[in-house]
Amino acid sequence: LLVLSENAIDGFISHDDGWRNSSKLELLDLSHNDFTEDIPSCLQNLTSLQQVDLSYNSFHGELPWWLSSWTSLQALNLSDNQFTGDIAKSPLVYLQSLRVLKISNNRFQIPLSFKSFANHTKLKAFVADSNQAIIDESEPDVHPFAPGLKLRLLTLSRCSIDASLLNLLQHHHDLRLLQLSHNPLQVTFPAWLLENNPLLDRLLLQNSSLVGPMQLPTRPHTYVRLINLSYNKIQGDIPAN
Repeated sequence: LLVLSENAIDGFISHDDGWRNSSKLELLDLSHNDFTEDIPSCLQNLTSLQQVDLSYNSFHGELPWWLSSWTSLQALNLSDNQFTGDIAKSPLVYLQSLRVLKISNNRFQIPLSFKSFANHTKLKAFVADSNQAIIDESEPDVHPFAPGLKLRLLTLSRCSIDASLLNLLQHHHDLRLLQLSHNPLQVTFPAWLLENNPLLDRLLLQNSSLVGPMQLPTRPHTYVRLINLSYNKIQGDIPAN
């Protein structure tokens, strides 16, 4: 393990033999520092990494392709940086051992079809608030969803998701937590999110431009603990069910 979080490190990590001799390192935490460069290429030698946290720095640019050498990686946190690019055309699509992926507060483009992540069968948590959701138009005739993906936690607040992008989430059936707050959905309450995900525990849709009457599924949803619909434009009576 190597934990250097909560410091004021601001330089480019030295390209020396020390990193080559660290090939068995399993955890690297460089979060909450002052890095301002690209992710240093000397880290590509750390092929045994299982957990990496680079959050709360100022790393920038597109993700380097050598990142695909981290094939043992199970948890990756890139949140709160200045990364750019389409994640479907990035080395993330090759990290098929990932269980947790956090990329919030960057400048990524996120195709909500998740077609490029069809082989990420182990991925359970995807946290990507404050990025840009897009429609993948490169293969319009292909099935619009990655059937191998079984997410349990999905958070996409402040990702400019509208009604057409929201419909791409109809193929999720294993969600426990869904966070879509602060998006311009402009739809009535999407009760199908509850119907499609019988184990859904928390549904967060505050300030998402929900309109019209509120209609709930006819069947009781026994697992749900929290539905947040505050700061919307829902009208009419609260349904009896």
